Amino acid sequence: MKRIALIGVAGPNLGDTAIAQAICEASERLGCEVTLVHPGKVSRPLPRFPQLIFSRRRIGDWRALRALMRRSDDVWIGGGSLIQDRLGTSPVRGMLPFVFQVALLACASGRRPTLMCVGVDRLYTRLGKRMASLVLRRLTSRIVVRDPQSFRRARVLAGGAARIRLCPDPAFVLRIVADTAQDADVILVPSRHDMKWQDAAELFAQLLDYIKVPRSSIDMVLSDTSAPERDYADEVARALERRGFPVRCHVPQTLDALLERLAAAPLLLSMRLHPVILAFSERNCVIVSDNSKLTSLARELGLPRISPAKWFAGDRLAFDSGALEEAAGAARSRLREARAADFAQALEQLQ
Repeated sequence: MKRIALIGVAGPNLGDTAIAQAICEASERLGCEVTLVHPGKVSRPLPRFPQLIFSRRRIGDWRALRALMRRSDDVWIGGGSLIQDRLGTSPVRGMLPFVFQVALLACASGRRPTLMCVGVDRLYTRLGKRMASLVLRRLTSRIVVRDPQSFRRARVLAGGAARIRLCPDPAFVLRIVADTAQDADVILVPSRHDMKWQDAAELFAQLLDYIKVPRSSIDMVLSDTSAPERDYADEVARALERRGFPVRCHVPQTLDALLERLAAAPLLLSMRLHPVILAFSERNCVIVSDNSKLTSLARELGLPRISPAKWFAGDRLAFDSGALEEAAGAARSRLREARAADFAQALEQLQ
């Protein structure tokens, strides 16, 4: 049995937990034993799999991680948008420094790692670009990215495409349960990375007015349950209530709880990627973002998208409410199944 150490960031962002679960379950079906390494921000996000809770602040945890790497046949680092410096370049807090440190340790342990189903974002700092280039050029054996934009950026950073493979986001393997009882008319999924909370509240209020949603059945669901995201959502919810839209806020603590809440309404207005991936084949989804990843996803899945910049400029043509009637159904189920099959095939070829 092949032993894999999967080192990722499953935790407050349940989208990352969805990626980790999909990779672990698919690897298990191929006869592999996966140990999930994650930061100790939550307790065992995927309790069915062996796990190592890790903090880069503790020397003992680095020793335990090195021992795990040496016991493993392969080391994977993923998934999520790990190649990014938007969260800083601090050695004890930044995402990209974490990837750099782990890749360096894996190489020192005799296990040159694979970057597994990662996103490669735009890099803003000279240090971030240098670290990313070192990771992709020298410290990894294979690079698996989850979208075409990441492929293009990885190709530049790696100096070529020879070791890079494109595969669908692993979360396409998962989905909400279609026949879940619905107790809301619309679900809002905010993101503090897209816009100020005042602008998000104003945009959601205008959209809710435009589509004439009953004001007594609006849910807000967080797929990122970190404290900054909860504070942001609270501000958005209070602003909406002042506009006459009472909102019920839900902060799911597990991936199963998130899947259940995303199924609780026929319409999803989302500023985040993974709630759309999890729900698009069973519910009507509208992407509300100018983010390049979400713009690309809307194009890939044929989903309606609201451009906040265009909306505030008075362009209402971006919202085709008639398209929502056929947004979910057999065609999108087949699309999900095709993406899931492509992911499974890519994973099998890595074994």
